[in-house]
Amino acid sequence: MTFQKPKNLTYVDMCKYIDSKVPQDSLTDDEASLCYEYLYHIIYMLAIKQRYFHKEEYYDEFAITLAGDVFHRLFTHPKLTEVDDNGQPLMPKLKSCLNYIKAILYGRKVAFEQKSYSQKYLDMTELNDEYSPLATSFEYMRENLSFTPKTHVTLYLESISKTVHLYLETHCPYKNQHLIFKNIYLSCMLSILNGIILTPNDYEGLTEKYVTQDAKIRYLYKVYKYNKDNCVCLYHLPQYFKNYITVVVRQIFTVIGDEIKELCREDISISEDVLMNISLMEIAGREINDH
Repeated sequence: MTFQKPKNLTYVDMCKYIDSKVPQDSLTDDEASLCYEYLYHIIYMLAIKQRYFHKEEYYDEFAITLAGDVFHRLFTHPKLTEVDDNGQPLMPKLKSCLNYIKAILYGRKVAFEQKSYSQKYLDMTELNDEYSPLATSFEYMRENLSFTPKTHVTLYLESISKTVHLYLETHCPYKNQHLIFKNIYLSCMLSILNGIILTPNDYEGLTEKYVTQDAKIRYLYKVYKYNKDNCVCLYHLPQYFKNYITVVVRQIFTVIGDEIKELCREDISISEDVLMNISLMEIAGREINDH
């Protein structure tokens, strides 16, 4: 677990504390951190109670992700302060965080599974040099994608820092804590770079172990899959932030994949597995034809 449940504090107490803060227009840094942590514990407990996942780490990632979204809905959503023509709020403040969480929990669990775990990564032993759906799709995309979407993708990738900052502005409960927020942002950027930059050994694998274009694609795919799961780099943050940064970076990679897909949607149909890695291949694998 990313956060340890406080002793002698019930889940009911946590809910009451969060609900007591919802009417406020602003939270102190300590209050915001505490509300986010309590939301994590409530969601983790409810998911465990329903036995949603078969691996323990899924509960942690699910709770971190959903706690950020619920925190945004309760406290930071811009529509909370906007009103319609009659002076009524566009998004009324919630009276019970527990009722809201229970109402959305199962739907978010399904969405979480579909987004994070429905895509099966291909193992090297499952592929051969004669046929690879991954390589075929990527080659087709690279050869047939028109100039305009290619330009859009390139420009988008050059502004990934804005994507990261926007995601954190929306979902990070620490955004009012300037120093921590800055360190989280830098940790995310360093982790993404750590995940997409190929090491000398990776390049050596491309040049010496594999010859065909198909094999190079499969090798890169395996490298990026490993990097994505082991790329976290903390920048002046305590070690207990590692799980949080891991989940945030995974979510950001998903956002990048979705937005890349949207850029390419009208031009060509590309498999989900390829789209999730196009951003990586475009940034760090541009030299693929040179090896």
